[in-house]
Amino acid sequence: MTIAEADAMLTGPGGFFEIVTETVNGVEMPVVASPHSSLRDLLAASLNHGGDGSARYYLFDDGRSATFAENISHTAAVAAGLSERYGIGPGDRVGLLGANQPGWIQGFWGTVSAGAIAVAMNGWWKGDEIRYGIELT
Repeated sequence: MTIAEADAMLTGPGGFFEIVTETVNGVEMPVVASPHSSLRDLLAASLNHGGDGSARYYLFDDGRSATFAENISHTAAVAAGLSERYGIGPGDRVGLLGANQPGWIQGFWGTVSAGAIAVAMNGWWKGDEIRYGIELT
């Protein structure tokens, strides 16, 4: 599949991120036809993208993979851990520092599912940079 074909599949009629033209504050512009009310709602809707979620893959990394359903399950576990073990909830900030891998993505989704604010930090940072990022977080 080419990039243009993938774009058409995602943003064309009936696509997960279908784009339509609407007037916003008097200006015609492209907008998502059915926007989700939150990132958590977007995550829940992703389960439908994979059928029942058990067959299609959501993540691949170095021989490891997760289906849409497994991603939802892992994300729920992260959200529960943040809430129950650390008392993280709506409005709290959670710094995410790590490599580009499924665990980072599930950490992001778990954070926003708990109502917290995910703060992405660069996994290549050194000690002083990490401290600075934490202070800002």
